[in-house]
Amino acid sequence: FSWNEKNSTLFAGVSRLDDTVLSNADSSFKARLYGLTGTVGLTQVLSRTALLTVSYQLGYLDGYLGNPYRRVLRGPLPFPESPPDHRLRHSVEGRLSYYLPDTLTTLQAQLRLYTDSFKLSAVTPELRVYQQLGESLNLRLRYRFYDQTAASFALASGQTAYPRGTPAPYTNDAKLEQFHSHQLGLRAELALHFLEGSFLTFARGGFLDVSFDYQITTSRFRNNVIGTLGAQLPF
Repeated sequence: FSWNEKNSTLFAGVSRLDDTVLSNADSSFKARLYGLTGTVGLTQVLSRTALLTVSYQLGYLDGYLGNPYRRVLRGPLPFPESPPDHRLRHSVEGRLSYYLPDTLTTLQAQLRLYTDSFKLSAVTPELRVYQQLGESLNLRLRYRFYDQTAASFALASGQTAYPRGTPAPYTNDAKLEQFHSHQLGLRAELALHFLEGSFLTFARGGFLDVSFDYQITTSRFRNNVIGTLGAQLPF
């Protein structure tokens, strides 16, 4: 819904999840997972070169929230993990974009705050620079910082097993432990309109994009590299 000569836009959306969880290691295992997520937000044109977007998202998950292959040590013995079967999630996000027409540069700052019923909280600031080079090439450089607390039932730092007889919930999911990360990324997008008139003219409305990200993290996943190569072609 837009007003103020379309300078203000209110948006909302709802998504529903209905999933069945099976295990290749145990044919008798079968669980269900249901979810509902709602989002509401506002996009506001601040000037000819500035745009602000804020949004709030509420999510609810019900059912099996674990991994049927993951095991947890309680004392010396392994057990299937058993996290809670409900999760309520809240997140607030803001994004401010500013365009510099003289240099064809866009600066963008984002901030996301998150908390849930697992007592896990996270903050994610991110800075992006978009640069147009000629008529065909666009570059994006970004830096993203992520910091989260641990879920209330997660293993403590340096802990590899729960004490013998610990009641549920318990988990061995590294994504529920406390950690932080730094991520640097570069993406290039090439418009293919220069193919018009060639034998590849059918692809003139498409794009090629390649990205490379390097993440430094304190999680058990350790530092990692993420690379993507993609294409979008009209049909």
